[in-house]
Amino acid sequence: SLSPTSLVPGTKGKKCKLITNCFRMVWSPKASINHYHYKLSRPDVSPEEERQILQQVWKRLEEKLGVFVVRCPGHIFSPTELAEDVVLSTSGGAGGKLMGSYRIAPCDVSVMFCAKFSADQVNQGMMDEASVVAQHLVKKMAEPMRHQKVGRRYFNNCALEGKAQLTIISGFYVALNSLNKAGPMMQIDVMHRALHKRSIIESLQSSLECDPL
Repeated sequence: SLSPTSLVPGTKGKKCKLITNCFRMVWSPKASINHYHYKLSRPDVSPEEERQILQQVWKRLEEKLGVFVVRCPGHIFSPTELAEDVVLSTSGGAGGKLMGSYRIAPCDVSVMFCAKFSADQVNQGMMDEASVVAQHLVKKMAEPMRHQKVGRRYFNNCALEGKAQLTIISGFYVALNSLNKAGPMMQIDVMHRALHKRSIIESLQSSLECDPL
């Protein structure tokens, strides 16, 4: 909605109030985010092996940090401040531990303090890599709704029957934006998608035959 206000001498145009679908995320004054780097003693691990190694030390990380968010590779964020650096060893055993289809060799995970983001810094949008924390919060808030997550989109599992025998799936799109000093802004857009009951192969065949979808 637009609500013009009185003009100020020396300015052009009119000021107006603009209502958007963005919601500001404000950290409490006592809140902070501690940024840690983690380093593996084996630099030759694949991304999948790295995830398996982190799973082995996950419970011990919870004992040390309580609540935390991991951003691979190399970053951990938590409100808990460690008194000193931590080294966690995996129990690889003889020949390595079998995790799924991978045999994980013993490895040390070193957790080292890097930086601290105060509530003022977060509220002013100065989060850098710590923006993943806000994205994780959005994901946690959407969990009670039991929506199916596809990328940044959340779809309702209960489809609606629309006109022309179309099945409509409703949902919403979530993005995290930072507008100068306004801090982290959560943008939410409602969306609807029609479910095509043809398979991918049938759709490709139709497109080759110039049959519109």
